[in-house]
Amino acid sequence: MFRFSLPFINFNSKWFQSYCRAVLESDSGLANIYIQDALVVINERLSEVDVHEDECDAIDIATRYLNLIETKNQIEKAS
Repeated sequence: MFRFSLPFINFNSKWFQSYCRAVLESDSGLANIYIQDALVVINERLSEVDVHEDECDAIDIATRYLNLIETKNQIEKAS
């Protein structure tokens, strides 16, 4: 049996909680606010000395996804 685990993500970490809040928000206006908040928290985490490479990779993926959501929301707003 294949088990997929994410040991490098602390699901209780501030950056992951902020990321989840932004991703799960259905209102695009609120989502954009939460995205900006999450990006700030993510940048704070990246400035800490105890960030491992795997967590950096996860943060990079999360950041790219947040940027995609933000771009999608902006396109929808402009339409």
